[in-house]
Amino acid sequence: MGARELFPEILQDEDGRPNVDSQIQGNLQAALLRFGEQKIAAQVATELNEFPIYPGYFPLEAIRKLRFAGGKTAVGILIDGLGSSNRVSKDSQKNFDACVGRVLPVSQPSQEQKEAARKECAGFFSWADRRTSLILIALAEMVKNPPVPADAPPTSENSLKWKKWWVKNRDKAVFAILPRASYDWH
Repeated sequence: MGARELFPEILQDEDGRPNVDSQIQGNLQAALLRFGEQKIAAQVATELNEFPIYPGYFPLEAIRKLRFAGGKTAVGILIDGLGSSNRVSKDSQKNFDACVGRVLPVSQPSQEQKEAARKECAGFFSWADRRTSLILIALAEMVKNPPVPADAPPTSENSLKWKKWWVKNRDKAVFAILPRASYDWH
């Protein structure tokens, strides 16, 4: 388990060598989450929903830990992470607006300038969409007979389908048994 390839700048010490302590911490969180440790579940939920998102980083490790753990708590945290009510989505919009402001310093931009600015700044939304896509994939793998297939687009409609399904099925959902030898993403 670990994120050695994904976040080398986080998982290295000052000399550029792998920081084993950071890897161990993530592995331990995943294992404890799998065994139902609620304090760890709260930490991973915070990692999923509150850590800042920017191009090149999004909380993939939190999604992987939850997928590895499986079960009702993990599915609930992932479903709560869908939609625009969390910091990740709000920050994406705020960062997009700030980017457009930097790219368009003129007070009366032309339509072409506005379109060019939107294209240049679109990355702020693509990372949030990628996060949502990975959550949808994980949920579809974790639940038997999911309301939305794993390849569903990361739309607000699909997020809402999962949220409605969870309200209705939280206590009767059947969870898939995933291979648990590793929490690496396939």
